[in-house]
Amino acid sequence: MNLPARLDDIGLPTRHEDWRWSDLSAIETALTSAPTRPANDAAPDLRPWMVPEHDGPLLIFVDGRYVEQGSTPGYVKTAMAADVDGHGLLGKLARAHRTVAVTAKPGERLHIIHFASGGQAHLDLVYDCPAGETMRVIETYVGGGDCWTNVAVTASAGEGGRIRRAVRVLQDGGVWTESVAGTVGTAAHYGSVSMLGSVASARSEYALVLGDDADARVDGTMVGGGRQILDIVGRVRHEGVGGTSGQTWRAVAANKAQASFAGRIEVARGAQRTDANEDIKALLLDRTATVNAKPELEIFADDVKCAHGATVGELDRNALFYLASRGVPEDAAKTLLTEAFVADAFEAVENAELRDLLGNDARAALEAVR
Repeated sequence: MNLPARLDDIGLPTRHEDWRWSDLSAIETALTSAPTRPANDAAPDLRPWMVPEHDGPLLIFVDGRYVEQGSTPGYVKTAMAADVDGHGLLGKLARAHRTVAVTAKPGERLHIIHFASGGQAHLDLVYDCPAGETMRVIETYVGGGDCWTNVAVTASAGEGGRIRRAVRVLQDGGVWTESVAGTVGTAAHYGSVSMLGSVASARSEYALVLGDDADARVDGTMVGGGRQILDIVGRVRHEGVGGTSGQTWRAVAANKAQASFAGRIEVARGAQRTDANEDIKALLLDRTATVNAKPELEIFADDVKCAHGATVGELDRNALFYLASRGVPEDAAKTLLTEAFVADAFEAVENAELRDLLGNDARAALEAVR
């Protein structure tokens, strides 16, 4: 397996609208770095990132390598079809240079933990949900150093199937990228919620195609400080009748961080009775931070209900005054309002324990940037 050794080998676009806010120059450092952990070493202590009371299967990866010790057998395959349809450049790279592929199973809550210590790691995750089944996955990315974690996710929900995905990006530095290609069948559902925290640079791109009466929800929170660069590029395409979709993103940027969202809703000809919405809100903790928002609609049907909105601002002074009048100290008031702001993106999470876990991740990230 020949992994790219230079940034030029990857062929990242230099002039493309979808890449205008991305800065993945830190990948070059990772390409010339090596993992700090031995290739056959057992996983480090991952208890701080475990999901409390998780009783489902667990898969552990270190620098892209599957670690059998501590993992549940029967979920990893080493030979998969080289189908890269629907993925962008990063997703195709992950599938072409994968070391293993993971296949989730319906009726269970699978937890995947990836620990990065340096260098590049490519993961290929396949979520193929049969008709009428429910598939739940939690992905946690931790570690740090001069690392690049690149993930390709291929999701397919059959008729009436449900895929629920939670993503926790908690790497302490380095680069994290993902490419999601999803197909949502008749009356099926795809839902994901993401928490992007302390990683130095991140890019999440997703492309979903919806059939008749299908539903898709892509929500998440970005929390950045220092010189972090967090970038979301999404596309939800309605090809069937009666489809619904929602994209809710919240961003908090401090110091000189940059958070960006470029999302598009596409309604094909004949996709009548589509109901789609994009909701992007960002909070600037410092005026030296930057937030970019570019929601788009492309509609070729006439019986639709589609909307998008984007707001960028600072904490509500009236809300701060109200809390101060009730005896809440200024710092505590700012903390309360900021935590409530980011928690809005987790409302769609059905499991209360998981919702609390994502909230705790967000609070830790906010504490780090304040």
